Amino acid sequence: MIPEIAINDYVRKAGSSFYYPMLLLPREKRDALMTVYAFCRYTDDMVDNAAVFHHAYNPGEFLQHWRIELKSAIQGHSKYPFLNKLIQVARKFSIPFELFFELISGVELDLKKNRYATFTELYDYCYKVASTVGLMCIRIMGKRSEPAQAYAVHLGIAMQLTNIVRDVASDYQRNRIYLPTEDLSAFGISEINFNDRSNQDAFRDLIGDQCRRAREYYASANQFYKRDQSYLLFPARAMQNIYFRLLQKIETTGHEILYRKIHLSFPEKFSILFNTWMEERRHGG
Repeated sequence: MIPEIAINDYVRKAGSSFYYPMLLLPREKRDALMTVYAFCRYTDDMVDNAAVFHHAYNPGEFLQHWRIELKSAIQGHSKYPFLNKLIQVARKFSIPFELFFELISGVELDLKKNRYATFTELYDYCYKVASTVGLMCIRIMGKRSEPAQAYAVHLGIAMQLTNIVRDVASDYQRNRIYLPTEDLSAFGISEINFNDRSNQDAFRDLIGDQCRRAREYYASANQFYKRDQSYLLFPARAMQNIYFRLLQKIETTGHEILYRKIHLSFPEKFSILFNTWMEERRHGG
């Protein structure tokens, strides 16, 4: 039912900005991070982007099977070597197993919900699909303090909100609107006029408000970020800076995100990666 994956190749081909920061870590941590990231990305792809695997299956049945096999790996042995390796990584770096199940539950929400009435509802989704990933990764990076965990949670929310704004057009085409209904109403936008070109001013204001919220979570993440040995969190910090630059770019486009996907070029990402590396090494203990 489930195809096997080559972890390094899969993470590289996924095209994530997270891949390159991971390459700069010691091998043990790099391999562990790639394993955890592959689990998170793979779980999402098998539900949201099944065409990647050219494999026919029911996404809901996959998630249930995935849960069962994850439990088997925790209890002793799964028939999937990848899950066995994941649990070995979790035990080595003291990653709470419940984080993996919370992520599965978050991905499962995409099969159950395509609208969010309030930000409170959306926050729960963002926590499950993004903050959990951060909480897994900081353990591998060697940070377990309460401030580090708070940093991971707030940064996960900020980055997922950035994703939501960036993907608003493609999500709408799939009959998904993650922007809270209460926010749409506040700006006089409904599903009927959601992508109406005559509604550009209201939509621009709506997107500006969503970007403001994301900025607040980036700012709150910064409040929990400790410079002492900050180089340990270099991959997270690099991702933060890349996503924050993406948010800034989105803010300059306003309503245009309805008609084209905003992204950063490889040179832009590399520049941010290099500058982040130099900054964190300069402040590292």
